[in-house]
Amino acid sequence: MRPIVSIAALSLVVSGCINLSILGRGSEPPPVPAVYTGIIGVPDEDTIRPSARPSVGANASSEPSRPVAAGELGRSTVSLGDPTQGGLWIETDLVTAPRPGRVTVPSNGRFVMVTLRPGEPGGARASIQALQSLGLSPAALTEIVIYGL
Repeated sequence: MRPIVSIAALSLVVSGCINLSILGRGSEPPPVPAVYTGIIGVPDEDTIRPSARPSVGANASSEPSRPVAAGELGRSTVSLGDPTQGGLWIETDLVTAPRPGRVTVPSNGRFVMVTLRPGEPGGARASIQALQSLGLSPAALTEIVIYGL
């Protein structure tokens, strides 16, 4: 009885291996992905195209842009600006658009490179990082010199 059970068990094991690649059957190569070999069409008037930038191409202004004045823009009394906005910046009415600048404190000689932002008249407001870099207390009102770059 034992040989019959052994032969039956062996035949079940071998029959399960028929689809395996061990016996050379059932091992088909994976399908090859299709490759497009046709010609890509030429765009026509219905093709969506990106629009030109305002400063480039047909939309460009014919008059040359005027350079922004560099050098000393003026003096102002600085106070603490919005403490939730990080970075090195100063809001002042001496500029009309954001630009790089330098701020100095005549009383201690320190200076820092900042982003000058347009602000309300009546003094300048600075970030907490700018005030700390200049060695100023956030509660102090100090005169500064603002330079455009």
